[in-house]
Amino acid sequence: MEALKDKNFNPQYMLIGASHYVAFDTDSQQLAFASRRGAQLFLFTEMAEIRWSWLEKGGRRENNDLDFRLNNVNCPLVKVRCTSARQAEEWQAKIQAMWFERNGRLV
Repeated sequence: MEALKDKNFNPQYMLIGASHYVAFDTDSQQLAFASRRGAQLFLFTEMAEIRWSWLEKGGRRENNDLDFRLNNVNCPLVKVRCTSARQAEEWQAKIQAMWFERNGRLV
């Protein structure tokens, strides 16, 4: 994430997932996905959809992922593993609120 400061990326929100960090700069309307392999920066307008997916095991939601579908041919999907169902549900709602606030529509 440090390398993104050179690109005027100043995140106000950060999801610390099990597989990635996802940082949101609502002023510049950008988000970044960071993992051990590096970081990728996208505009909010590149986001097509976000879905919460999970596996049902014994009445519990496990393997909770937030699936970010992008309008970007080089990176059309980023799956972010969350630490719990609660984290996935809460962040899905937060992200939709951020995008709705800026774009006037839900994704």
